[in-house]
This record gives sequence, structure tokens and C-alpha cells, in this order.
Amino acid sequence: MDVKKLYDDYEAYIIEMRRWFHRHPELSLKEQNTSRKIQEELQGMGIPFEVLAPNCGVAATIKGGKEGKTIALRADIDALPVKEETGLEFTSENEGVMHACGHDAHIAMMLGAAKVLNEMKEELAGTVICVFQVAEETGFGYKEVLDYFDSIGGVDSVIGLHIWSTLPEGEILLIPNSVFAGGVGYDVERSFRQVHRRGAGLFRACRDRQQRGLHPAPRAAAQKERGSDRLQRPQRGAAAH
Repeated sequence: MDVKKLYDDYEAYIIEMRRWFHRHPELSLKEQNTSRKIQEELQGMGIPFEVLAPNCGVAATIKGGKEGKTIALRADIDALPVKEETGLEFTSENEGVMHACGHDAHIAMMLGAAKVLNEMKEELAGTVICVFQVAEETGFGYKEVLDYFDSIGGVDSVIGLHIWSTLPEGEILLIPNSVFAGGVGYDVERSFRQVHRRGAGLFRACRDRQQRGLHPAPRAAAQKERGSDRLQRPQRGAAAH
């Protein structure tokens, strides 16, 4: 079977799905409508699936016609607390929430892959599990996925990706070892008496990034001493990332 032709046939479907999910973003652990839409699409393809307790992640199973390994494909489905101002015809309809990280594309790509793999399943040697994970942005969604893997005896490999807007269309970036394998938070605290205004400017810039929902996010401001290039306040600065 010509896999490329299948993907070409479903290109319009993938674009349609991406725009639907972009219009209807939901925050972490609140992805109920997103999950329902995914389930509807899988039902239409005739692909069996499970909803992953205690939240609403989805795992769909495509069993090949031949024996082989079990491979999981993973896509995250949550959005960010960002107000969209793109003016696109498919702009977010959920005020203050936006698929600003590209998870709408991840869902659409996974549904497109599910369509193709399901059509050629008799040629597959093994089983493919399409996992739609909730709450990637807050770091809470992985546990139910791992619990599900344990419940089915594990998988041989998990494959995931993330879109990267700076790459030219049609290119894929592969980096050795682990990339984006996890997320952690940390606090940085610095004590000082005086700083040059450039240093304080850095703290102010980071604070502004926090206010716009970006990282790094310092919790410090500085005040320029009148008639001087020195800054006196604050004597302590903290930054969270």
C-alpha cells in the first residue's frame, strides 16, 4: 500500500482537524470536549479505544495483521492560558485559552496517522497504540499513561514529537539522546546591594516575560537611583523558572 498517497489523501482532513482543535482549546485537566471529539473521530474510523482514568486521555489500539512489537505513539492535547490575537479565521473561541504550543497540530497529526495505519493494518507486523495525553503543560498527565501501559503489560517503544515552527516545511529535526523528556521547576534567589542598571534591566525583562505568561519569570523589580547609573532596590531578587 502506498503510504504517502494515503497521507496525501488525508491532508485536508488533518488540516480540518487541526483548525477544529485550535478553535476549541482547553486547559490542562479540563480537556473533556477535546477528548470527546477525539473519541468521535476514532469511532468513525472503527478504531477501538479506552478513556484513561481518572481524567480523559485516550488510548486507541490498531492491531496489525501480523505478529510483532507493540509501539505507542503519543500526542499531548492541552492548551495554554493565553489570549489569542492572531485574527485567524479559526481563532480560539475559548476566551483566554489558546493552542499556543501546537498541541492542536499534534492531535490532528495523530488522527491522520491513525487513519493511515488503520487502513493498512493488515500489512502491519505488530500493534500501534495511539495515546492522546492530557495535562502535558502542567506535568500531571503522564501518570495515567504509564498506568495504562502497565495494565497492558507494557510497550516496546514510545514515539513522540513536537512541532518546531522555525524548521522549514517538510524537514524533521532528530537530536541524539533525550529531548524534551521532562519538565521541572526551580527557584533562583540572589542577594545584592547595588547592581548596574543593565543587570536590573535583565530582571525587569524577565518579570515582563512572566506577566506575559513566558519564562524565565523573576519576582523582582529594581528602581534607578536618581542622577546615577546605580540601582538600589530591591536588595533581594528571586526568579522562578
